[in-house]
Amino acid sequence: MLEEMIKYHDENSWEEYYNQIINLFVWIEEVLKLRESLFEKAGDKFVGELIQESKIWEEILFGGLREDGIFPENALARFYREILGFGLSEEDTKKVTSRLKEGLSLDVASSDIKARKEETDFISLLGKIRKDIQLLSAQVGKSLPNISKVEIIKSTDAVEKVRELLKSAKELLPLYNPLSFFILSIQSTPRFYLEKQYEKLFEEETKRILGKYGVRISNLVSPDLPHPEEKERRSIVGLDRISPGWLIRNVILNCYKLFQIQDLRKFFAVEDEFNKYLQHYSETIKGSIVLEYFGEVLNWLGWASEKEFLGLKVEEPFKVSKYDSAKIEGGDIKLYYETVGYTEFIAFIAPLTFFGFAYIEPKSEKEFGYQVILGWERG
Repeated sequence: MLEEMIKYHDENSWEEYYNQIINLFVWIEEVLKLRESLFEKAGDKFVGELIQESKIWEEILFGGLREDGIFPENALARFYREILGFGLSEEDTKKVTSRLKEGLSLDVASSDIKARKEETDFISLLGKIRKDIQLLSAQVGKSLPNISKVEIIKSTDAVEKVRELLKSAKELLPLYNPLSFFILSIQSTPRFYLEKQYEKLFEEETKRILGKYGVRISNLVSPDLPHPEEKERRSIVGLDRISPGWLIRNVILNCYKLFQIQDLRKFFAVEDEFNKYLQHYSETIKGSIVLEYFGEVLNWLGWASEKEFLGLKVEEPFKVSKYDSAKIEGGDIKLYYETVGYTEFIAFIAPLTFFGFAYIEPKSEKEFGYQVILGWERG
């Protein structure tokens, strides 16, 4: 039973989960504060002057430089430039290298050159996660530690801090964290399927506990049925878009994005954790759906050519089917110029939404967009 594996109804589990989120925040702060300290110390000084002050600047800016003026992929200087956004331009590196060949010392060869300070994909993503955690903690009454200035003592300090940050982010991913799996499984899923998978989910005590930690479920899309109970059962429900739970969902998705930054793979033994998750659950999905019963739905979803799902890249054999304006008309859903039965559609998509292979975006009670990952059904 999922109630035993995923303790979504247990307050202690949620307390521990928030501690994990706060731990990620601490490592993000450590990395960003170290970067700020690096920028402040460098100021507007020339590189030659910095090298004269401390050998650490030589390691940060030229660590791994070969005689031909090329940095290996995993060079320390490339880490600072490509991950933290601090380093020399390619043109300036060539200039310094040519001067070194003329017999000048490194400090003299770089005496008229300044390091560049730039935003990187990694730093931009950390800023988004940081902001979401700050908003989340304020909304649920959790205090965040105040990280004071972080000094760089060794040139490898930043590498170690990023390594710990990635470890903390990985621990929040659904493949390793039951409550993160829970959050994504309820972002937009047919109610009847959630009732089957999580027997306590809609009990009042569970609602109270979830509400305490900012996780609220609301109706997203409803079928055009006259019977209130059946209408509720067949509705698509999910995380309230203005609840703290939605911020948790965003943090999880952005943690996935961290592991899709190609430059990080030069310096750390990391994998694309999202596609690893898809591969892991593909057989489970395949065993949950009797494909011969859903030929019509698959035909309409079969126009899968997109390579992104919720901003995450998908790799072969996976592709994404997207549609922005599916309309509910009576007992049918109008897709493009054809229709498919509402019940057939949600029966097919239910396990996909639960396992994070599909997402329903409500436009109104009778209109929605969808994103569905396909490719698992092959073979």
